Amino acid sequence: MREGKRETALVIWEKPCDGFVKLNTDGCLKCLEIPSGDSAGGGILRDHEGEVLFAFHEYYGTCCCSALAAELKALLAGLKICLKRGYKNIWVELDTLLAVKLISDPATNSRSGRTRKVQYLVDEIRSVSSYLNVHYTHICRQANSATDFLANEDFRTKERRIMEENELPDDLKEILRLESLNTPYVRKLWVKDSL
Repeated sequence: MREGKRETALVIWEKPCDGFVKLNTDGCLKCLEIPSGDSAGGGILRDHEGEVLFAFHEYYGTCCCSALAAELKALLAGLKICLKRGYKNIWVELDTLLAVKLISDPATNSRSGRTRKVQYLVDEIRSVSSYLNVHYTHICRQANSATDFLANEDFRTKERRIMEENELPDDLKEILRLESLNTPYVRKLWVKDSL
């Protein structure tokens, strides 16, 4: 049983500052089979006013051996689209703290404990990032719900798709509308009791 108490926090998706765009990505793994099930990913790029520049989702099948690999594969796809479309100053938010650390923290540079697939993806992300001005941060899962929607959408369609704002599904448009209004998400946290 967990020690401490459960508290509630309100979290929001934040717009990037002028001159930057913000890429949120998410990957997911449906553990239908052991050791690996189907995986997919998605992402959204928005400008400093919160306007969607593009969104994407893609199905990876069983090629990702972990949720971390799916997260990294989605990030790599998003960065490649940014590079191809000429976006250079990018704030990237991921809801997997380990992914942020593996990519951006030199102290986490040790290859021990990583699969070859994860190491390959980290190396590819760093390579693509070398052509960009990228800042990586962690975002809690609740405030990354638009990209979670996209990643899960691909389990239904099982196709790769890059969309402009007018092509987005209505459910996703509603999530984005609420985020643009700074509507908070509720996050439940366990807080340790102080001694």
